[in-house]
Amino acid sequence: MKISVLGCGSIGKRHTRNLNELRHLGITDLTVFDVDQNSFKTIEDIKDINLTTKIDDALKNASGVIVALPNHLHADYSLLAL
Repeated sequence: MKISVLGCGSIGKRHTRNLNELRHLGITDLTVFDVDQNSFKTIEDIKDINLTTKIDDALKNASGVIVALPNHLHADYSLLAL
């Protein structure tokens, strides 16, 4: 199953690390999206995750999405994920 985390700030990074620990539950594809590629620096050590600055890549074939963006962006990105 593909899970995408939208946002790679402190909350997004926490979700990414937690989801990585749950891979045994069937998470085969973990993708992290952020518009700022520099935000990926502290999670680049996690093996087998996809990092993208393109929202379409993050949402394509996603079984689940975690919106970990600033509050004012939640609605817009949640609608994109539907």
